[in-house]
Amino acid sequence: MFSQVATHSFPDDCWVSIHGNVFNVTNVVLDSLGSWSHLLRKEAGTDISRWFVNCSAGNLDHMTANLDLSVKVNVDPVMNIHHPYFIDSSVLIDAPSTNVDTDAIVPIPWWEDESLIIGRLTSLARKVRLRNVLTGQEHILEVPKEEKVSGIRERYLEYNWHARSYTWKVLRKTCVVGKVHVDFIELDMNKTLDENDVLDDSEIFDELSVPSDFFTPVIHLYYNDDLSLR
Repeated sequence: MFSQVATHSFPDDCWVSIHGNVFNVTNVVLDSLGSWSHLLRKEAGTDISRWFVNCSAGNLDHMTANLDLSVKVNVDPVMNIHHPYFIDSSVLIDAPSTNVDTDAIVPIPWWEDESLIIGRLTSLARKVRLRNVLTGQEHILEVPKEEKVSGIRERYLEYNWHARSYTWKVLRKTCVVGKVHVDFIELDMNKTLDENDVLDDSEIFDELSVPSDFFTPVIHLYYNDDLSLR
């Protein structure tokens, strides 16, 4: 989510997004003494897709196995030399020399380094309320709709280091022999909330002007007492 990327806006904790992929460029910022370090410091926590030509725009559903990005270039009208440029910056990054020994190892540009990709921007976010049955504490998290419940649990570690020691359940109505029963059903941690029938009805309630507290789905966390740590 853009809001999550925006929180990583410091030289020692720097994320950026490019055409849907999220990059952790902290080491690029800290290791580089050149223009990239300067530029990325200024743009930390933002989307920098405008710097790049997206050669794989038709395949943005998953992180690509082979990145196909190239920096936008400016052509010197006199020298006919191509230089990477940025529309809102006067800083030019020198292009790699074409006179390179074929046996030499040329480092790949950071934007082609797949190891720096840490995730994808979500197409849609939703809210969920997590209620710790043991302590009574509640937290509302904004999560990607595509994320599995196990991923949401990893986010919850920020609030509870023992998050993996809980069983996650939701209230579910069932009808047996004409009678309605309300039971706590354990979630499948390898499925999304929607796949667990924990649906997002926020748009419907927004249209009815119902306060968000009334329609945010609640997940109840039951402590397993196994003393596991993060």
